[in-house]
Amino acid sequence: MPPTDRPGPLRPGPLWRGRALALFTIVFVALNLRTAVGALSPIFDQIDDDIALGSIGIGFLGLLPPVCFGVVGLVAPLLQRRFGLQPTVIGAMVVLLAGHLVRASSGDYLVLVVGSTLAFAGMGVANILLPPLVRRYFPDRIGLLTSVYATVMAIGATVPPLVAVPVAESAGWRPSVALWAVFAALALAPLVTLT
Repeated sequence: MPPTDRPGPLRPGPLWRGRALALFTIVFVALNLRTAVGALSPIFDQIDDDIALGSIGIGFLGLLPPVCFGVVGLVAPLLQRRFGLQPTVIGAMVVLLAGHLVRASSGDYLVLVVGSTLAFAGMGVANILLPPLVRRYFPDRIGLLTSVYATVMAIGATVPPLVAVPVAESAGWRPSVALWAVFAALALAPLVTLT
């Protein structure tokens, strides 16, 4: 039988060897992909005591995530081609971090909207670019890593509503919102050192 130039099937390599930092990066980025959505809605009553929201204002804040996700879904691939995968994900996490902090320091509704838009836009870009990140560092474990980050994303969507109200009641709504910036910073730490 003549030799062929076609490569054989890609065999899974050790999950950890040489890729632990990439694994931590993917897990921490995935953890951040729903926090900004789940952390705000349970504490609208506490926010409304400080910043007048009204039913229309609350409705608009609820509309922002799908709008932002839709818009950045078109922009994220262009940003990746222009700046590269890792720098774009870093930028997305920085924007998410800034969004959390701007929301937490909001003195009026407009600033709250701006902070929320930043947070949702950062999440949306990272959400689009997480699968390419998995393909880059785990081409032999795409199925496994996809399951891992999908599970972590579900945790990131479930935990914030459970934590937001107790923290808001004990420390105020601003610390409750700002808390999630810590997790964005934790995602940035391995991401900026990833090669």
